[in-house]
Amino acid sequence: MRPTWPLQAAEIIRLAQFTRQRRRGCWEWLGCKGTHGYGYISVRRQQVVVHRVVYRLCIGPIPTDYFVCHV
Repeated sequence: MRPTWPLQAAEIIRLAQFTRQRRRGCWEWLGCKGTHGYGYISVRRQQVVVHRVVYRLCIGPIPTDYFVCHV
């Protein structure tokens, strides 16, 4: 099951608290990371990778045939 959208204000604030913008514009995740180095955040008690959450916030729904890269 995937989290429902849109995110609640508290979830967006938590996402921002664990993100730092680097000089060159990249966003660095400072929160929890999995064994492969991907950032994770809990959204309504479900662990989701941060780069997919940010894509949803900035771009919109992720098409089923898309591969969202974390770089």
